[in-house]
Amino acid sequence: MTDTGQHHDVVLEGGPTELAHRQHYEGSDPNKMALRHLGGYEHYEATGTTKPSDGDELPVFRWAYHTEIAE
Repeated sequence: MTDTGQHHDVVLEGGPTELAHRQHYEGSDPNKMALRHLGGYEHYEATGTTKPSDGDELPVFRWAYHTEIAE
């Protein structure tokens, strides 16, 4: 089986303050990510920029919107 997803750390801007500034990203779309948070998802989009974090230069994802999980 071939893994075609993206796996790396990213820096988050905006969104809930409870979420860590640095997150591990695992997904198939390199421009969008969603993190489960408080009964929903926080959606982030790549900015095309990078920022230093703990000695690494990481891609920046900016908060875009929140969605609720349907029951």
